[in-house]
Amino acid sequence: MSSAAHTLYTIALGAWVAHARKAAGLNQEQLGARVGVSQPVISRWERGKAAMGAWELRCVAGAVGATLPQAMAEVEAAQAAIFGAARALAGKPLDTPEELLRTVGGKVLAALASGAVRMPEGAANRAPPQEKTAAQQ
Repeated sequence: MSSAAHTLYTIALGAWVAHARKAAGLNQEQLGARVGVSQPVISRWERGKAAMGAWELRCVAGAVGATLPQAMAEVEAAQAAIFGAARALAGKPLDTPEELLRTVGGKVLAALASGAVRMPEGAANRAPPQEKTAAQQ
């Protein structure tokens, strides 16, 4: 995977984490507590500033009521949504992650932050996960 493709994937992953977290009714601190990381780590993931491993993705998925396959499919859909938004912003086809980041990367990040890029609705269709009682843990 190229550096630009990895960056685009990290951005899509972060966008999914933010979307799924909000759909589950959690703030960053609550999600961090469920996953076992600090709120600043969640913030860096959501902003696409830090990469997340498979284990972390599995933990986040479980915390927001998703399975790992659901999370992966939703991240892929988020990546497609980001490419679509980038093409619209550029007004031309963008065929590679490198071209996307070089042409409209900053605009795409701003559009994600403002909510102008609509994320796929998979996370919004799940029931929020319930807190485990002491007996269930």
